[in-house]
Amino acid sequence: MTVEGTSAKKSGREDSNRLLRWFVTRVLSGFGVLLFLSVVVFAATNAVPGTIVDALLGPEAAPQDRAALAERLGLNTPLPARYVSWLGHMLTGDLGTSLADGNPIAPKLLERAGHSLVLAGVAFLVVLPVAIALGSMTGLRPKSRWSKAANGSSFVFICVPEFVLGMLLILVFAVWIPVFPAISAVDSDSTLSEWVTALVLPVLTVIPASVAILMRVVRFGVAEVNREDFIRMAPLRIGYDPRKVLRRHILPNALAPTISVMALSLAHIITGLAVIESLFQYPGVGKMLFDAVEIHDIPVVQATALIIGLIVVVLNILADLIAGILDPRVGSAEQGASS
Repeated sequence: MTVEGTSAKKSGREDSNRLLRWFVTRVLSGFGVLLFLSVVVFAATNAVPGTIVDALLGPEAAPQDRAALAERLGLNTPLPARYVSWLGHMLTGDLGTSLADGNPIAPKLLERAGHSLVLAGVAFLVVLPVAIALGSMTGLRPKSRWSKAANGSSFVFICVPEFVLGMLLILVFAVWIPVFPAISAVDSDSTLSEWVTALVLPVLTVIPASVAILMRVVRFGVAEVNREDFIRMAPLRIGYDPRKVLRRHILPNALAPTISVMALSLAHIITGLAVIESLFQYPGVGKMLFDAVEIHDIPVVQATALIIGLIVVVLNILADLIAGILDPRVGSAEQGASS
């Protein structure tokens, strides 16, 4: 084996080890974020006005009944001890029991999570290609009227609250032109056509702001890469075909650093589902959380908030991993900054 071959093999091994260490660091930091989130969620839900006893028995309940229920629920135990016990149950998959109906939380939460992932997934599958296409077109000609108009429109869509847009869509497409239902109430027994019609308005509510955010990021990346010298030399190698240059050279280099933003866009969709699901009565995790807060069902609030946090953290870790694989400079740069 030549000296150059040995050196290249050693360099490749070092890059792999560096990426692995960086990924392990990311996973550990994700665990740290989840631990911190669990502390915040548990402390916040135990500090809200009105106790679980008030929610279950009402403020007019007899003192002895209140004391008996507090003892049964373990509310007389010190808060740190209750947190440790609660966290232990969470880590073993025991999400507790709903105070509203007395049923285990986990089965219902898994079903609702599936519904939310369907909504978020469909929206993201629309957002991603539209944002990349718009970002590419505006990034290639950033000073054109079309690019400036798209950039200005994206700012408007980012500023408009999603619940306002959702109400307008309901008014237009469920009241004035009744082609879609205002209530997106579906379940596991619903037909495919019922799912499709139920998803249209919630998805249309999610899309504009998400497309606008991601389009601006892609636009910036494409514009930056398009100014590089190797892009100017690309036609000499592959011929003057703008679409081929965009597909082979500009997009791969422009999209690698934006992978994290794409995952954040999906995370933004998921974390914003509470308002949208409540507006359309869509049976997802967001509506489950909203309803639980409304009736002071503390165990459900704790479990759903933690699961949403887990999904967001996992998405960010996967995005970092993909970005590190596509562009090793990302991991190297961040490791250098942290050392």
